[in-house]
Amino acid sequence: MSTFSILLPLYQREDLEVCFERVIKSCFNGEMLPETVLIVIDGHLNKSFERKLDLASATYPISIVRAGERVGLSAVLNLGLCHINTDYVFRVDGDDFSRPLRWRLQFDMLEDGYDLVGGAIQEIEMDGTNVAIRDAPESHVAIVSRCLRRNPFNHMTVAYRTSFVRECGGYPHVFLREDWALWIRMIAKGANCRNSTEILVDATADIQMYRRRGGLKNVIAEISLQWELKKYLNKA
Repeated sequence: MSTFSILLPLYQREDLEVCFERVIKSCFNGEMLPETVLIVIDGHLNKSFERKLDLASATYPISIVRAGERVGLSAVLNLGLCHINTDYVFRVDGDDFSRPLRWRLQFDMLEDGYDLVGGAIQEIEMDGTNVAIRDAPESHVAIVSRCLRRNPFNHMTVAYRTSFVRECGGYPHVFLREDWALWIRMIAKGANCRNSTEILVDATADIQMYRRRGGLKNVIAEISLQWELKKYLNKA
């Protein structure tokens, strides 16, 4: 029987602390339950956040790995992958809430032979107000086509075959585009991909995300991603 884990990176940020309890509850709200929620902590959490983490760990099957000083998202996710012992990994972000249908739906897709699956999201404000629905291309062909110009997956909805991601070397160190760069490598290696048309996650709209996407680092990231596209996707 195949099993799955949830991979959840965390770092000290006020809105992540506010959302934490609801995020964890959403990980255990479906027909299927994960073997564990693996939380990887990037840097240090304040005392109140640590208390919430302790309470959740006493209530749910949670494993905790600490990266120590801040190392960034790709390094944190790769550290987490080193501690995963299940067939499949489901990604969850610290301010997004998975819907109950997600676990069974994506588990069945992976069991049907897909290596990388995702779905649509409902963007919401912190108060729960709906903002917009962000879908994703459904078929493998459409995903490959989209990958040339835009990220074809909503990262917080993704689930994948653990062994396949490890064979690809995990998440590349491409600032703000580590997920897109990984999809490129997986597709080049022959991954069978699919997106569900169902809304799988209520994703908190984050204005800070758009601010972080500016500046010189963003330009460097775009150049790095174009290199990934040129190097890998001509093999797909």
